[in-house]
Amino acid sequence: IRLVLLIPAFIWFGVSWQSGMLLAPFVMICLVLLGSALGMFLMPIDSLYKDVGRFITMATPFWMILTPIIYVPLNTWPGNLLNWVNPAAPLLIFARDLLLVGTASEHMMIGLIFAALSVPLFLIAVIYYRVSLPVLIERMAA
Repeated sequence: IRLVLLIPAFIWFGVSWQSGMLLAPFVMICLVLLGSALGMFLMPIDSLYKDVGRFITMATPFWMILTPIIYVPLNTWPGNLLNWVNPAAPLLIFARDLLLVGTASEHMMIGLIFAALSVPLFLIAVIYYRVSLPVLIERMAA
């Protein structure tokens, strides 16, 4: 629904139509899969140790500052290391470039790598979640 809201904004700001813009929702789906996978990996640990949730609450604002959403990502060392350490950054940059420009930028390769890794990582996370759920239920009952 939010992508539909971008259409009037694109018309207002004069963003020209490119066929590559149609690929942006697929990259965003990979971003959702990656976030869901990270959440499913951390959920069993957070159920046992409540400090994990507190750490995530404290670390999330700093992580958002390090994610190049508004500013242009750095292309030189050590700034480009953030593109590899932060798994959300390459997918966000790739989706933003596809939406605004219609073509991929120099961050396309790292974005494709993380997009390709997000699907198997999500499937592994689902298996991990399904295996750990009975153990967590047993530990909570005790």
